[in-house]
Amino acid sequence: MNDSNITTGGCLCGAIRFEANGRSLWQSICYCESCCRSAGAPLIAWACFDKSNVKFIKGETTRFQSSPGVYRGFCGSCGTTLTYGREPRDNQEDLNARPDEIFISISTFDDPEEFPPEEHIRYVERVSWLQIDDNLPKHKGFSAAHRFRQHQKSSCK
Repeated sequence: MNDSNITTGGCLCGAIRFEANGRSLWQSICYCESCCRSAGAPLIAWACFDKSNVKFIKGETTRFQSSPGVYRGFCGSCGTTLTYGREPRDNQEDLNARPDEIFISISTFDDPEEFPPEEHIRYVERVSWLQIDDNLPKHKGFSAAHRFRQHQKSSCK
């Protein structure tokens, strides 16, 4: 792909920079407790990419295992939440994320406008005082389209 397909971003202090090559697989806003606590906010917007399309060009994320097999990447200097991902496991029944994917916080892109969310996931877990009045689908868990895409991807290997 040419440079016009590369999107860049990084943390608040500039210690970590990344490039994402190509289009994201999907974009969503998550309200689950784990994502919200890690972000220190009532929601977080994610863009999902194949790991092979993301390269850290400056610095490295500090990783925190937030639950078995799940890691979150952040800047060890300024604390910016950057990534969410899974480690490969024998039992891959959880189709929320695959080990060959990485979620990047949309707010960390240099131009977050390039990644408008397509849906709300885990919407019922949001704090009660937060009401979102947009036309995006609001899912109790993950959308059927997301789960179907994950299933198709795992079935093709």
